[in-house]
Amino acid sequence: DQMESDASYSNLLPSLHLTYRFSEKTDLRFAYSTGLARPPYKQLVPVEFRDDDERTISRGNPDLNPTTSNNFDLMVENYSSHLGLFSVGIYYKRMTNIIVNSTVFQSLPINGGTKVYEITMPINGDDVANVYGIELALNQRLDFLNIPFFNNFSVYFNYTHTKTEMTINGRNIPLGNSPKNILNFTLMYDNPDIGLSFVIANLYRDDILTSVGADKFTDQYVKNEFHLDVSIQKRIMDKFTLSLQLNNLTDQFENEIFGDPSEDYSRVQQWARFGPYGTLSILYRL
Repeated sequence: DQMESDASYSNLLPSLHLTYRFSEKTDLRFAYSTGLARPPYKQLVPVEFRDDDERTISRGNPDLNPTTSNNFDLMVENYSSHLGLFSVGIYYKRMTNIIVNSTVFQSLPINGGTKVYEITMPINGDDVANVYGIELALNQRLDFLNIPFFNNFSVYFNYTHTKTEMTINGRNIPLGNSPKNILNFTLMYDNPDIGLSFVIANLYRDDILTSVGADKFTDQYVKNEFHLDVSIQKRIMDKFTLSLQLNNLTDQFENEIFGDPSEDYSRVQQWARFGPYGTLSILYRL
C-alpha cells in the first residue's frame, strides 16, 4: 500500500539568559528557551515492515509533527576554592506534539487463518506534556579535608527528580523515556606521582515508559536499573600505560514489562542478561 503526506512547518525559537552574581563564588541563573525536536527520518518514511515469524509490524508515520518545547530553568551555583562546584536547580518544560511509540495488538489474516500481531508506530500525543523537576549536583576535590590520604580523591554526585504528565488517547501517562529519579555517584582518584588513576561510577535510574499501548495493561516499560562500572589506568613504564575497563559489575538484568512495574497487574514481557564485561589494553606513547 502507498502512503502519501504533505507536511511543512516553521518555528521561531527565542531564548533569554540572565545571571545575577551574589559574589565571586555564587551565581543565580535564569533561562527561558524554546526548542524543536524533529522526528528522525526513519520514523517519517511511509513504509511497513512485517515479520510473519515474529508476528510484528513496524510502520512509519509521515504525518508526525515535530515536538516543540518552552523551557524555564532557575539555578544557583556555588564554587569553592578547591575546584569544587555545588548547584541546585529547578525547571519546568511545556512540550507539545510529544512523539511516542504506540503499540497495539491486532488479529490479521495469514495463511488462511488469523494471528495476533504486535504493531508499532510513532504518534503525536493528544495534548501538551508538562515536565517539572529539581536537580542537585556536586563536584569536589577532597584535598580541602587536609588529610594526605584524600588529597588525590574527588567525588561527583548528581540527582535529578522529575515529574511528568501527558495525555494519549484520553489517558494520563508519564512522559516516555523519562524516569522519575536518576542518581549518579562517582569516586575518582588521580595520582600522577605513581601514575595511577581510577574511576568508580554508580548509576541508578527508575522505571521508564518506552511504548504506549491500547490501555494501562499493554503500556511497555523498562524496569529500574543500577549499574556499577570501574575504570583503572596504571603507568608501568615511561611510555606504557595499562588500562582496565570493567562494566556492569552488578550484572544488571534488562527487564521489559507490560504495565507499570510498581503495580500488581504488571507482567514480564521479556528480559535480557548481558553479565559483567571488561576491556584490558596497553597504551604506548611515542
